[in-house]
Amino acid sequence: QANWLQLLRFTQVLRRWERPNRSLRTMIRYSPGKWGIAFAFSLKGSVFPKACVFAAPAGLLAIVLHYIFRDPQYADAIGVGNLHGGGALGGFYTILGFLIVFRSQQAYSRWWEGGSLLQQMRGEWFNAFSSILAFCNTSPERAAEVAKFRHLLVRLMSMLYGAALSDVSELEDTSMEFFDLTGISNESLSFLQQAHFKSEVVLQWIQRLIHEASGSEVIKVAPPILSRVYNQLGNGIVLLNNAQKLNEFPVPFPVGQMIVFMLMLHWIFTVLVCASTADSPVYAFFEAFVVVIIYWSVHYIAEELEQPFGDDPNDLPIAEMQYDMNESLKDLMSEQARNVPIFDFDMEMHSQLQTKVLSLDEHLGKIRKQVTGEYSEHRKKWNTASAQRSAKRCSRLTRVSMRMCEDQSAPRGSDKGSTAGGEPAPLDKKHQAQPDETLPLGGPPLPDGLLPPPSGAPPPGGTPPALP
Repeated sequence: QANWLQLLRFTQVLRRWERPNRSLRTMIRYSPGKWGIAFAFSLKGSVFPKACVFAAPAGLLAIVLHYIFRDPQYADAIGVGNLHGGGALGGFYTILGFLIVFRSQQAYSRWWEGGSLLQQMRGEWFNAFSSILAFCNTSPERAAEVAKFRHLLVRLMSMLYGAALSDVSELEDTSMEFFDLTGISNESLSFLQQAHFKSEVVLQWIQRLIHEASGSEVIKVAPPILSRVYNQLGNGIVLLNNAQKLNEFPVPFPVGQMIVFMLMLHWIFTVLVCASTADSPVYAFFEAFVVVIIYWSVHYIAEELEQPFGDDPNDLPIAEMQYDMNESLKDLMSEQARNVPIFDFDMEMHSQLQTKVLSLDEHLGKIRKQVTGEYSEHRKKWNTASAQRSAKRCSRLTRVSMRMCEDQSAPRGSDKGSTAGGEPAPLDKKHQAQPDETLPLGGPPLPDGLLPPPSGAPPPGGTPPALP
């Protein structure tokens, strides 16, 4: 049992290491299912528990008032069964329903606009980063400068998007995933900490970095084309300011105040009407409960969606958006993404422009399995040959050592393996350690077309195993 618990803890730690932001709160994603009913019974992110706080007391109070109103001494005075002022109540319910529906529509529009603005902002900045990497100088003499520029740029772009999300969000815990900031000056990071809007400062750093790289020819591109990158960076900050208005400009106070006040009056009127007009206490309870829970649920839905950048279950997944941005940046930083794929052109075959219906993910997956399988088989053969070579070496050295011990244990001058001066005679050629010529020490070359080994794995032509 202890071993199973340790394995479970290790698995949980491994999953956090693979995707650390999964531990943060993200937006609810659900599937309606075949009949579209099962998901409706989930309580996570639901407004029903909050609405039941008002609906359940309303139903219970309707039962109590129903028994009171049915007392003969109160029935004639109150006029049980006769709804007085029905027209006024109908107008009241109409106005309240209009206000609640209007607020819900505006809340959903704000929620959708907030998500759209953040995605457009991500697209503008990611496209700018992709263009800058494409403009980098490919000269071998500038490789070190280009590598330094790329790694500083990717850290600043990740910091820019994360700072923008932090500026616009209302999260209590603003911890997000960033690339390692080691190497950036502490003075700059200290200034960034006290900045009013961190995203604006980081944007200025990126623009200045691009300008200096263009002047030093780390970036080789015509100025009119480079200006498009500045436009995309500027468009992103404009979209960020549009998203910030959703936090700075909430629903007007009189609208929210009027809706809540009318909901409280609606609660009282509903209880009185259901208690006096229902034929049984059960009907009184259900009528009051259903009417109240519907109105208050719609009201709480509007409150959930009005501020889309919080940490509620129905708010936008801020931390997950930062994670996805970092993953996209890392993909572009890889060597395979920076270089154009090799294309073995065949005039006769490719001129036909044939088409195939296939799933791109499945097709690429098969190719990857094929490539990695060939590499694994090649590595297995090399490991087997290397182990055999090491065993032969150990066997030879063992025989040589035993022969040397026998020679040294024999009396001086009496052993035929000793020289006249008492020194051991040199080993004959068959007992000397010979280099293994089965395989070269550097290992066999990789077959053409194979991918390089994964990160952290020893190269196929690595150092031979150490002798015992």
